[in-house]
Amino acid sequence: MDLYHQVLENNVHWAALKAAADPQFFKRLSKHQEPEFLYIGCSDSRVHPNNFLALEPGHVFMHKNIANLVIPEDLSVKSVVYFATVHLKVKHVIVCGHYGCGGIQAAMKHTHYGCMDPWLGHIHEVEKTHESELKELPSDEIRHNRLVELNVLEQCRQMERLLNSEDFSELKSMPKIHAWVYNLENGLLKDMNYSS
Repeated sequence: MDLYHQVLENNVHWAALKAAADPQFFKRLSKHQEPEFLYIGCSDSRVHPNNFLALEPGHVFMHKNIANLVIPEDLSVKSVVYFATVHLKVKHVIVCGHYGCGGIQAAMKHTHYGCMDPWLGHIHEVEKTHESELKELPSDEIRHNRLVELNVLEQCRQMERLLNSEDFSELKSMPKIHAWVYNLENGLLKDMNYSS
């Protein structure tokens, strides 16, 4: 059996196990969602918040893109953030990057990636802003890891900018913004202690 069909079979098995353990699980889940968290993360297939946060479906509203960017002018990001904060009233907004991020690596190479170039340009701006700090670091890996962290902090600032814009005038209560970095090598989160 190929992987595609195996995944469909896995779904049937998973649904049966969930229903056996909690017969009301899917009924409850289908009625409404009241997540406390909005998670903005990288599209990387190795980074899935429900796994490393150990939360069941329904607790995390999420948006994923290359290098976890929060571009206030991007309609997709703006729509997700608007729905999560104004309508779902999430209490926490998490911007989470990860070490070993391919988007950050691509931006650091300064080569052309076709239609991704404008997107990666946002990371170039972060890199340029912190150029002197990054140049002093002793290796490419350490520079990469630091740019991952700096990018997450910048995206939190962009999130603040977005939430304070006129488009979000209906927002009744400002959620707390958090900057995290996920470590693929040990599964742990690093809280960058961003204060909004």
